[in-house]
Amino acid sequence: MQAIYRFLLLGICLSLISCVLDNPVDETESPTEFEYNAWLLERLYLYPSELQNAFATADTSVALLYKSLSDPYTRYVAKAHSEETITNINTSYVPGDIGVELLLASGNKHPLFIYRIYSKGPAGRAGIPRYANILSINGVDLEGDSAYIRYQNTLSKNKEIVLTVTSRGDTLSPYSLTKESIYAPTVFVDTLDGFVFISIREFTLTTEDPVDGTLGELRKALEATRKADVRIIDVRNNPGGHMSQCIGAADLFVKSGTLSTRVDKYFDGNGAATTKRLDYRASSGDLAESGKFVLLANRNTASCGEIFVAAIAENTDIPLLGETTYGKGIGQSSWKTIDGGLAIITNLQLYTPQGTSYHGIGIAPDVQCGDDFTLCAIEKAQSLTNTAVEKKRLNNIPYSLEKQTFYLPRKPWGGAIP
Repeated sequence: MQAIYRFLLLGICLSLISCVLDNPVDETESPTEFEYNAWLLERLYLYPSELQNAFATADTSVALLYKSLSDPYTRYVAKAHSEETITNINTSYVPGDIGVELLLASGNKHPLFIYRIYSKGPAGRAGIPRYANILSINGVDLEGDSAYIRYQNTLSKNKEIVLTVTSRGDTLSPYSLTKESIYAPTVFVDTLDGFVFISIREFTLTTEDPVDGTLGELRKALEATRKADVRIIDVRNNPGGHMSQCIGAADLFVKSGTLSTRVDKYFDGNGAATTKRLDYRASSGDLAESGKFVLLANRNTASCGEIFVAAIAENTDIPLLGETTYGKGIGQSSWKTIDGGLAIITNLQLYTPQGTSYHGIGIAPDVQCGDDFTLCAIEKAQSLTNTAVEKKRLNNIPYSLEKQTFYLPRKPWGGAIP
């Protein structure tokens, strides 16, 4: 009987839908691109007191509307660049590259050194050695202060690339490479003076690990280094990324408790503005909950990088070294617009596990490092293992790598993305 009733009810509903379609009402005029963005900002923007003046100043210009706001992370991306921006936010995609990152060592006749090699990229597959000194690209000599400019100009104009390098004093046979688009790794493992450094570049959804992104890369790095006495987790210059990634990464180290809290402005199914609070909780049983670690951050560790730092610093006994972090305790949501643009709007506030806002303040370290952050971290690791520390040099690359000028494929700061 109940089944028959449900069937009749469904029939009535379907007939009502049919009647509506047979007797259409006048269509509501679609909002303009400006009206839609104004509607989003009214419901989402974290600083609503600015909006009245912004609406008056902008007239009907979407670009001027966003420029009128004080928050540097709230921005509008026109249709022509929206898909590229989405790719940059969600992935580590590098179009047309050979898969290397360079170090500029001023004072050398040939100042360009290969600092990192993406193992799955053209250079990695060709077997180019790390720390090789680049002499030329496609026959163009790379001497002097303008070497990097000449390198970039030649790389950008040619698909087929020939690199001549030296390694350990020997000039190697030229390497012939074909550029291709690459999903760059975001987690790197290095060993300095016998201590393992696991560097997390950013927190990204799709990376060299196409399924689990940065979180998947970090799991693999931790598993591969599980026998190390002490591991140094390096998030210096990490600008942030997706919260699912940095929360998941922090959870690997934390057994229990709150990892982070966020308070969002959003709108409900009726379009009414409201707020919600979300507490992220740790789950136990992860591979980095035991063992000895040192956490290293600096003034350029921001947003999702700071979520990661705060979660570990306030929930574990892992020491935090370096300097006070950037202080970006707000996050953004992204919305496709009517005309195919992209609205990126600051709409959430972030708090440490202890409920502290760090926006504009940053997170202070347990140990303030001096000029040499790398040595500072190694000395702390040494104190946990009673292992002697000796300064070394790696293939003519100065020991204090962070003092050098790097040319890395970094992306603009996008903040914590839900």
